[in-house]
Amino acid sequence: MCQCNPSIRTPYCGKGDCVWPGSKPEGSREDSKDSITISTKEYNRLLERDNFLLCLESAGVDNWDGYSYAQEMMEE
Repeated sequence: MCQCNPSIRTPYCGKGDCVWPGSKPEGSREDSKDSITISTKEYNRLLERDNFLLCLESAGVDNWDGYSYAQEMMEE
């Protein structure tokens, strides 16, 4: 559920001050050893896919018959 709007079933609504779950506080710095550089286009693509995954999980995709198989594929 979105923290700023509990009626939205995804963890992030994308409006106003809403932040992605697990986001670092504004102004925090990460160690450069833990950072990578990607294009803005790739970053936006990854954000969209992550948001879609969050929506699928909220909709109950984890109850799908093929969910366990997909998890096994990821572990290989």
